[in-house]
Amino acid sequence: MALAAVFVAWQRSEKTLSIHSIDTARREAFYWAAVVATFALGTAAGDLTAYTFHLGYAWSIVLFAGMITIPAIGYWRFGWNAIFAFWFAYVVTRPLGASFADRMGKPVSLGGLGWGQGTVSLVMTVLIVCLVAYLAVTRKDVQRDKAKSGRPPRREVATTSGSAGLSVRVLLWLLLLVAALVVFFAVGYLIGPHLISHVL
Repeated sequence: MALAAVFVAWQRSEKTLSIHSIDTARREAFYWAAVVATFALGTAAGDLTAYTFHLGYAWSIVLFAGMITIPAIGYWRFGWNAIFAFWFAYVVTRPLGASFADRMGKPVSLGGLGWGQGTVSLVMTVLIVCLVAYLAVTRKDVQRDKAKSGRPPRREVATTSGSAGLSVRVLLWLLLLVAALVVFFAVGYLIGPHLISHVL
C-alpha cells in the first residue's frame, strides 16, 4: 500500500514515473521513497512465500525469477511501455534478492545453505561494486540519443495519456491486488486454524 501511495503521489505531482526524468530534488525524493517501499515489500513478500506459503527459499527464488521474466518478455517481444516494465521488474527484484540471500545465508536447519549472512553480504557487495564499476566505465546503461542512432524511440516519454497512463493504472491495480492477496492469506493463515478448531 505504501508503494502504491508513492506511485500515485509521484504520478500526480510529476506526470511521469520515468527514472530518466529524475532531474529535480522532488523527483529524487519520490524515487527514494519508492526504493524504500520496495525494500520493505520485497522482504515481506519473500518471507510470505518462504514461510507462510511453505515454499521455502529455493522455490521462492524460482517463483520470483519466473515473475521477473514477465516484464522482460513483455518489453522485448510485445512492446510494453518501458516505464511500466521497469517498475514491474524493479519491484520483483526485491523479493527475488531477499529469497536468494536467505537461501545462501540461512542455516541448513532453516532451509538455507549455511554460508552465513556475513559471507553472503561480502560476496554481494563485491559483485555490486564490480557491476557498478563496469557500467561506469562502459556506460552501457546510458541511453543513446535516438535521433542520432536512427532508431525509432521506445514508448517511454509520454505518461500523461494513452498506453503509459494505462500502464501506470495497471501497475497500481497489480500492487493493490498483491497487497489484498497478502492480507487475505496472512489473515487466513493466522486465524484460520483457530476458527476451525473452534468450530470442531
